[in-house]
Amino acid sequence: EVGLGGRLIWPSTANPNPDTPSDAAETGAFGAPGSEEELEWNRELMSCVVDGYLGMLADMPEALSREHLGDMYKLWPNFENTAAPLRTVLLRPIFAKLTEMQLYLTNAGQLVKMQGGVFRPSAASERLWILFKDLFPLFACPRSLAHDFRSAGVHDVPEITPERVRKKLKKDPKLIDNCAAAIARQNPGDAEKIADEVVGLVGDALEFCLTDLSSHGTRSFRELHGTRLLPVASGHVFCFPFEALVATDAEQKLLPALRDSYVDLRCSERLARWFHNPDFLSALSLRRFTPQVLASNLHLVLPRHWKGQQFVAANCWDSSALPSLEWFPALWRFVGPDNLHLVTAWPCLLLTNGALASGAALHQTLNLPHPLPDIPLPDQAGESNPFPVFPLPPIDGDEPGMAEMESVVRQLQSHPVLTGLQRLGCPVLHPAVGKIVSRPDAAEFANTVAWVLAAMGRRREGDGADALGLHAVECRAVFSFFAQAYAAGRLEDQALQTLRRVPVFETLSGQFVTPIGNEGEERFTCSPDLQGAVPDSGLLVRSEPNFLRALGVQELDQTALFERFVLPSFADLPPTQRTEAVHQIRRDWETIQTRPALVEKLRGAPLVNMHGHLMRADQLYDPQSKLLAQVFKGDPVFPVGEQASTEWLRILRRLGLQASIDSETFVSCARRVQRAYADALVGKGGRSPEEVCKVAAELTQHLVENFARLHSPALCDAVVDIAFVPVELPPVDYGDGASMKERQRKVELRRFCDTVLPSDWHLVWTEMPVLPERLVFNDMMRSQLKVASPPPIDVVLKHLAKVTGETLQRWPLSESVQTVYLKTFDFLWKSWKNIQPAQRDQLRGLAVVPVGSTLVRASRVFFKLAGDFQPFMFETPRCFGGHEELLKALGARETPTGDDLANFLFELGTECDSQPLNPNELSGVVKVLEALAELWSGRGGRRLLVPNAGGVLVESSRCFRCEDRMLLERVDRDRVHLPHSSLAESVCEAAGLEQLAAALEERLEGSPEDLMLCHSEVEGILTRRLHSPELARAVTWMLDNSSGEALREAQVTELLGKVEVQVARKLRSRLYLRGEVDVTAWDAREVVFMVEAAKGRILVSEEQSKAVGLEQALALAVNKLLGGRLGGSVLALAVALRAEAAEMEKVLLQVGVRAQPQEQLRVRGQAGAELLDMDVERLSVQPQRRFLAGEIVAWRDQSGVVRYGAVVEASQEASNLNDRKAETSGLSRLLVRTRRGEVQTMLSSQVMVFKPTAELRSAGAAAGHRLGDRLDDDLPATAAAASAAPSVAPGQSVADPLSPAEIAEAVNELLGRLKVPTSLDQTKLLEQVLGLQQECQGLKAQSKSAQGQAEKLQGRQERLRELCTCPITKEVMTDPVLASDGHVYERSAIQRLVGHNSPLTRQQLGPNLTPSHAHKTLCRLFGDNQ
Repeated sequence: EVGLGGRLIWPSTANPNPDTPSDAAETGAFGAPGSEEELEWNRELMSCVVDGYLGMLADMPEALSREHLGDMYKLWPNFENTAAPLRTVLLRPIFAKLTEMQLYLTNAGQLVKMQGGVFRPSAASERLWILFKDLFPLFACPRSLAHDFRSAGVHDVPEITPERVRKKLKKDPKLIDNCAAAIARQNPGDAEKIADEVVGLVGDALEFCLTDLSSHGTRSFRELHGTRLLPVASGHVFCFPFEALVATDAEQKLLPALRDSYVDLRCSERLARWFHNPDFLSALSLRRFTPQVLASNLHLVLPRHWKGQQFVAANCWDSSALPSLEWFPALWRFVGPDNLHLVTAWPCLLLTNGALASGAALHQTLNLPHPLPDIPLPDQAGESNPFPVFPLPPIDGDEPGMAEMESVVRQLQSHPVLTGLQRLGCPVLHPAVGKIVSRPDAAEFANTVAWVLAAMGRRREGDGADALGLHAVECRAVFSFFAQAYAAGRLEDQALQTLRRVPVFETLSGQFVTPIGNEGEERFTCSPDLQGAVPDSGLLVRSEPNFLRALGVQELDQTALFERFVLPSFADLPPTQRTEAVHQIRRDWETIQTRPALVEKLRGAPLVNMHGHLMRADQLYDPQSKLLAQVFKGDPVFPVGEQASTEWLRILRRLGLQASIDSETFVSCARRVQRAYADALVGKGGRSPEEVCKVAAELTQHLVENFARLHSPALCDAVVDIAFVPVELPPVDYGDGASMKERQRKVELRRFCDTVLPSDWHLVWTEMPVLPERLVFNDMMRSQLKVASPPPIDVVLKHLAKVTGETLQRWPLSESVQTVYLKTFDFLWKSWKNIQPAQRDQLRGLAVVPVGSTLVRASRVFFKLAGDFQPFMFETPRCFGGHEELLKALGARETPTGDDLANFLFELGTECDSQPLNPNELSGVVKVLEALAELWSGRGGRRLLVPNAGGVLVESSRCFRCEDRMLLERVDRDRVHLPHSSLAESVCEAAGLEQLAAALEERLEGSPEDLMLCHSEVEGILTRRLHSPELARAVTWMLDNSSGEALREAQVTELLGKVEVQVARKLRSRLYLRGEVDVTAWDAREVVFMVEAAKGRILVSEEQSKAVGLEQALALAVNKLLGGRLGGSVLALAVALRAEAAEMEKVLLQVGVRAQPQEQLRVRGQAGAELLDMDVERLSVQPQRRFLAGEIVAWRDQSGVVRYGAVVEASQEASNLNDRKAETSGLSRLLVRTRRGEVQTMLSSQVMVFKPTAELRSAGAAAGHRLGDRLDDDLPATAAAASAAPSVAPGQSVADPLSPAEIAEAVNELLGRLKVPTSLDQTKLLEQVLGLQQECQGLKAQSKSAQGQAEKLQGRQERLRELCTCPITKEVMTDPVLASDGHVYERSAIQRLVGHNSPLTRQQLGPNLTPSHAHKTLCRLFGDNQ
């Protein structure tokens, strides 16, 4: 039998241990260990029991009514009351299966499974149930079921735990509001109870949530973050974390405005162990209420504008915004002495007068010592009104302190010393506050009072005792208090200085004043016999004399009386009393001079009578000073009468009489000399200019000799603007008729800044005067006095511009011209880096180089001049050879180049400004142009200036050549510039002078109707003859092609075929230069013919051609159409035009014109002319040949035509035999004149040379014919063009080395002429080989250069080692010094030889050893390089 709720009787062999495994229990369930069948039987039996019992429990809800459903839990098994052996085999399976059954009754009366609700906790307040109902579905089951399930081993029993509550609260913070609403519904109208219940609920919930959190930080309090469980004093509930303050009730009253920041006091006190836990506060952002918090929020209690104020007046209590009086004692108690520094910015310390002071003003307030010292009163009787002390309410719990405070208050109200100090404005801390502030020592009380009075500075000038409300007894008491403190030695000097401003000192008149009156007026005492002469207001009662003396109150004697009462009114005394006072000064001088203060007063008093005017001694000069007497001669600046005696002069010197010249006096002297010189120049002052100059010389000498003593910035600033310096004027003509020697001796007074030192006279001797040589200036004096040495560059330039050739002819200086200019060149080169670019350009434009008796620009001076270009260009004089760098910088050249000569011509043109040149200048210009023509041979067309027919320099583009006399007769020569007759043809060609005919445009005058054409048969006949091939062939024979490209017969035919002949009765035309300017002469408008190629006609004037005939006029027109190439064959052409076409050749033969005309032989060899047949067999290609300048060669143009050319310049490298051996290719670059005025750069492989006649005879003509055949053979057009095109860049210099690509191209060209093709790979390989060869040559040159540089550096290193080596130790010096023998040694080595002979010069060495910083730097650099 099994009793589920009662006893279970087991056999005696039952297992006594209920916790043993189930197998053990089963083994002995009903007896001794049985068989396997018995064990199986027992297991089946227990399973049947479990199933049956669970079935009964499942049917129980149906058997019970809804009201009695809770009774079924009475039949549930009780784990605690069940026998131990059955807990494992019976109860655990039952409880395990009950978790899945729907047998759990909720508060709503429904049956759910276990996971559908939670069991009630065993310990929870009624207020928590309100929260738990909103958080969880609660079971109406007995609370013990949860324990039974856990005992049965069920792990997921649903219970209310702190962790689940925290999660729910974090998820829905409004649950607290729902609970508060429920509490409000339960207590309608009772707000106080509702608030208490809500705080209690929140506190219960917070306490429940903290039950699983340790108070020692073992679990993180941050799990409360997000839970709304923090009640504050204002009634609100906030979520954690929240920056709230944990404060007591008294602390909260200090800052009532922070109600939303205080944790509710009921909650913080209930959970004190948590709210005092630092970890808890830190994790939830909570803080304790501390003095620091109070100090940072005082603006919530006190007015904001109080912050930073040291004092607040007593009327502040009238404001209702201030806290109550009780608040201030509470504040002081909470802050305490240790934290007083936190509130120093706020005036919250109460003073006895009701005002408030801040902690920053403690040094300005008086805190009474404790205990208060005994303050004796003076013997004099008197009464004083009590001083009102601000009342303070009693402080709770501080009865002993209140008694002490009341005692101190009574003394503050009645004691004369304390009431007097308060009326003096001394702020005193209220006794209630004094205890929290450090109190002064009683022995230092007097000093403390003085410091407070000094810090406050309350007394104003003129505030006496009456103005401050002080009574006599209070003044005497305060005076006695400080006097006794001084007698006891307890007053410091600073306290004494303060007391000099306190009005407690009694005068004979009964007033109380300060020891120092208004505006610094001092008080004093005197003996009774002198009191009658002293006003009572300034005389103090003669008590405590030592104390008064320490305060600066003096006792006057006879001399002091004079100082106090006579001297201040000396200027206002009657003359007799003034004389007596002066005599008293002389009588009492021995006593007076022992009192420096009185002497200083006398220095400032006008004691000297100067002709009825009183003057101070320092306003006068000592007449015994020689220099001052000379400077101020005749001026009323010296004592006169009795005061000019020796005794008085001694007194006056002590009183400031100027006996020596200081900086200020010197400035006065300089100004006086300047005025005296100006007066002397106009005959005033009684002194001549020479006398004034002598005085100025002595004054200037005095300045130079005493500059170290007189020097000051003010002196230098004043002196530089005063003209008192005697100087020699520059030796220039002033227009006064004086000779040069007289002008050299002329002296004037100038400013220092307008003068130069004698060492710089050669730089500006025409611009600035020179200081006398006797004045020796050092660098500091020169700089401070602003002497213009070295002179400014712009002044030097003005001087150089003023010196002309006429100056050289009348040279006024003792030194030679070359010497002066050598010094000038030295200065210019040393200053070159500091000369501005504009100044350099100005200097280059000045004539600064003396050559003979003239001055020329540096750009017209050359170090080597081949020709004679005087008077414009000169060779550099030998004496200036050492200034080569400067001269080059100024424009000098080694030899004149073409650009130099051209630039000179432009400079000369600017200088002449369209004026005719004189014969010498014209001759020099012609020489320059001839030199240019030689230098620019073959490079015509350059822009130049040339002299026209009138000798005026004009641009070459505006000057025209003309050999046509007929054209010249038609031109107005005033409008057209023609070259001067002395210019050679080569010069005109080099200058690029254009033919006038090419620049003129002829236009018919009038309308076409004015021509009056004849329209006769003659026009047709002449036109047919002009178009005939026979005439074209004849014209081709007669052409002169030397001036340009040759015209072929077809071209001549084409030109003549485009025009027809028209005959007009009269022709009038005008000539326009370049189509713009009419240059027709006024009487040359009628013409014989006119060519209008654009209109295709030649007009011939019938009237004007009567003298020569129509054929002759037509021949002249054809010559013009062909560019004037017929020359002298015009008459032959006229003869041909008279014959029919078939008879032209016969007629021409009769007049000597043949098919192979001599004109072609005349152009043989001219650059640009087509190669003649007779020279074809002489051609030869020799690319490695040496070419000479001027050598005639042949070249092929782009169209394949072979023409003549001339070598202008050949490569120097190729002309050198050794270089040619080193040059792998042997090719060279040439400058070839291809036509008149045209030059091209070619390779030597692109030109052909002419064989010598002897070689041609020996070799025969066959080879020449073969070469000619090859040249004129069927060469493809593209190949011919490629071979003819220059392979070098235009404008490339012939000195530039050939690149591998150029050499490869030349080889391909030569092979192509020989019809030997090459592949692209072979060409690239050739370029690479040539490139490597050139690179190898370059590396060899670099190696050679580097070797030379290394040898040079090694030599410098040896020289540097020699400079850095001591002659004695033979080692590199570490501390080099310069000895008296002029050599540098190591200090340690030469010191031993001081007094002995020098090891190098054998002279005795002096003791002076000067450190040589230059050698030390060299030694350091030498060591670094090593």
